[in-house]
Amino acid sequence: MTSLTRTRHGKQISFVHKNINHIEQNGYMESVALLTKPPFDKPLSFTKLFDKQTQATLMKTISQVKENAVIIVA
Repeated sequence: MTSLTRTRHGKQISFVHKNINHIEQNGYMESVALLTKPPFDKPLSFTKLFDKQTQATLMKTISQVKENAVIIVA
């Protein structure tokens, strides 16, 4: 694994941790559009950190978390 690859993986892990922290603090992410806004856009944007398939998977997972969080159980 090259130094560049390790750095990219570290940034990807940091990005995922930011998402987890946001969800822990807020219960869910209001919109996947937030992934392109601060603090998630630093040091690299979502679209530069992940390939299209991984982006789609992350967005789907974040949407599912929100759906689960807002379901009203009687």
